[in-house]
Amino acid sequence: GVVSPFALYLDLNLVWKKFEIWRLLTCFVYLGSFGFSFVIQLMILVRYSSRYEMNPFRSSGTSETADYVFMLIIGALVLITMSLFFAIPFPGPSLVFMILYCWSRREPDAPVSLFGFKMKAIHLPWAFMALHV
Repeated sequence: GVVSPFALYLDLNLVWKKFEIWRLLTCFVYLGSFGFSFVIQLMILVRYSSRYEMNPFRSSGTSETADYVFMLIIGALVLITMSLFFAIPFPGPSLVFMILYCWSRREPDAPVSLFGFKMKAIHLPWAFMALHV
């Protein structure tokens, strides 16, 4: 690969002691090695991220993009905080799943299809979780 995952992973000791602050952002970029799981995560990111950005949970009078970015920042901060306790070196897949979950809660009755199986959007995160296990 172009960049080693060891240069991207979240290690808060390196952030505080060696001032490698890029690790607070780059840990969300790595979604795993190239394979089926990687392709599925990219599909989720592109499809449901754009759908959620068009119709997010609205805050007071701001634009859709600002609400979406605010959600991503809050989600990233929560995941970084969780990594203090659970040692999550690459929280990128969790951020992608958070986007999927937020979209499914926003559009619970939207029809979706997963490998030919039709279901409501509210059940999609559970189906992806079952496939991941």
